[in-house]
Amino acid sequence: MNGTSAEGVEHDFEFGTTVIPPLAQLRSWLRGLLRDVTDEACLDVELAATELLTNAYEHAAGPFELRLLRPRGRPMVRLEVDDACPHLLPQPRGDAPTDHRGRGLMMIKAVSRAWGVRLNSDRKTIWAEISVIQGD
Repeated sequence: MNGTSAEGVEHDFEFGTTVIPPLAQLRSWLRGLLRDVTDEACLDVELAATELLTNAYEHAAGPFELRLLRPRGRPMVRLEVDDACPHLLPQPRGDAPTDHRGRGLMMIKAVSRAWGVRLNSDRKTIWAEISVIQGD
């Protein structure tokens, strides 16, 4: 579902029944929606989206929805990923040089102006807000 409201524009990424995250498709979809922002801002959104999606696949039995919201009059993008594991909250890990994994939430925090979790009885939504600058 894609829509426009008084608050802004919302786009939903469609998931098939894939076993692995469709990250290349997601990045292409994002680039199409963010043609009006700088390359750096687009890369930050792509990074946050792929990390949120990957975390949902690896730790929460897969996502069932990803939304991109563009609030009207605000230079930012809000990403939201829903999964069906409200009892399993994200846990930022350490960043020891010997760790091979576990830096996803740290990267999301680094490129986002804010991030968090919204809980419902049957799902959770992990969100991140990324500042974007209009391109030339």
